[in-house]
Amino acid sequence: METRKAGPLRFDIGGMHCAACSSRIERVVGRMENVERIAVNLATAKAQIWLVPGTEQQTVPLIMERVAGMGFSAVPSQEEDVAVQYEKKRQQDEQDRRLRLGRLGPMLVFAVPLLVVSMGHMLGLRLPAWLDPQHAPRTFMLVQLALTLPVVWLGRHFYREGLQALANRAPTMDSLVAVGTGSALLYSLWTTLLGLAGSEPQLRAMNLYYESVAVLLTMIELGQFLEATARRKAGDAMGALLRLTPETALRLEADGQSREIPLAAVMPGDTLVIRPGARIPVDGSVAGGKSAVDLSLLTGESIPVAVGPGDSLVAGSVNGEGALTMTAEHVGQDTRLARIIRLVREAQGSKAPIARLADRVSFYFVPAVMGIATLAGLAWLIFSDEPASVAVTVFVAVLVMACPCAMGLATPMSIMVGTGRGAQLGVLIKNGAALEQAGHVRAIAVDKTGTLTTGKPVLTGIVPLGDADERTLVTLAAALEARSEHPLALALTAAGRERGCPACPVDAVDVAPGLGIAGVVTLDAALFPQKSRPCRTNNSGSDSFAWDCGRNFFRGRSLPGERKR
Repeated sequence: METRKAGPLRFDIGGMHCAACSSRIERVVGRMENVERIAVNLATAKAQIWLVPGTEQQTVPLIMERVAGMGFSAVPSQEEDVAVQYEKKRQQDEQDRRLRLGRLGPMLVFAVPLLVVSMGHMLGLRLPAWLDPQHAPRTFMLVQLALTLPVVWLGRHFYREGLQALANRAPTMDSLVAVGTGSALLYSLWTTLLGLAGSEPQLRAMNLYYESVAVLLTMIELGQFLEATARRKAGDAMGALLRLTPETALRLEADGQSREIPLAAVMPGDTLVIRPGARIPVDGSVAGGKSAVDLSLLTGESIPVAVGPGDSLVAGSVNGEGALTMTAEHVGQDTRLARIIRLVREAQGSKAPIARLADRVSFYFVPAVMGIATLAGLAWLIFSDEPASVAVTVFVAVLVMACPCAMGLATPMSIMVGTGRGAQLGVLIKNGAALEQAGHVRAIAVDKTGTLTTGKPVLTGIVPLGDADERTLVTLAAALEARSEHPLALALTAAGRERGCPACPVDAVDVAPGLGIAGVVTLDAALFPQKSRPCRTNNSGSDSFAWDCGRNFFRGRSLPGERKR
């Protein structure tokens, strides 16, 4: 029996502009035969569709055809590297943002003067006689028309896409904008023609709605520009995860020379060189060398883990001070970090229960608003003594003021940001439902303290034994640990720099891996007045004294050459 791969089929959806779009696609496709479940994400412009096993071949073309019939496009997502998909999405979002910004600038240039000309008298601004509607009504009407037409042309996509969606019986937010502003534009054009023909031009000039058309189109374009900017920023957390792996790796060739190659060219079995401080490019094992590796991205532990030949390495972790060679075992999409990124991407595309509620409301929202706007306009036209212009104003106001986009975008955008930021901080969220449930959490039980750290050891306190002062102890420890590559040594040397401790000569350094370090530190007596008898004095005759000191991590056992006081 034919079986399909685990998980849903993924499609790239084109042409969506509001929550009503995604909701309608879900409703129509979800009712198709062989479709078990569908989830369309407006923020990522992707759909996940679960089909009855074994029906993919005949159902996928039908899905694409049905979506195209609604005025959208559906193309199966390519199985590409996560980094490639992210880069394509980032470029698309940036291109969309720049396109909208390129339209928004000229629209503002025309809409702002139009608003001043038409509404300036409400702020006490007086127009010159040649433009005043009482003295030159025809000029007043033509100037408004001239300022409106460029804005309508720049915003023509609202009419093209909105009217097409309306013709496909799938009205969207663009349909509201197109019908509302289009009605105001046609009414104003008709009024202008009557005024130019000599039919009460002063009265006609005061009943124009050009500024409503231009300002509303400009403000909606501004809103969509802000949405595009938000979508781009929402993907920054995913980008931060992808940047945890380097773009290149150093491969050790047969001739013993290392050569830098793209990360995609690394194959299982390759021997890679890991420099001190570099990130591990792929999953594998240590072939040679010793170091300490920061695994905080996976474990949250603050102290790097010592590794040697045979120990495992994880892509994205950071090598310490020692140089390593490693054997690549899992590369590309098989690394543990790649699987984490896949989980985060799936979580970002999932829907929380509250998002499904918003989609259901949005599905009925647009048709309901159009019906209410029509009833409101007819009511003013039939049951009031006001002129027809008032009915048109009411009709337009109801249409253009109702916008479901904020409601439809808020939930998917918050899921994208929340899951991405959580993964960046080491918290993996399975899906949107889990994220929503997390909002009701009142207590968290953590298995160990190391899980809740910054991933970097820091000296937090000093308890002196004997009569040595704190600054002397930090100076001794920092000077001695400067000769060590141990993870805790970095914390002590950093504490010495923060406290302004001077660098001191160190002799007879003895490092015992896993046990500690010992040595003789020479202090300047002028900076550190002697307060107690030193463990060992030097015979140089200089105005200084020495401490014989060491660090021991193994049940208090003394190291060779270390003297107890």
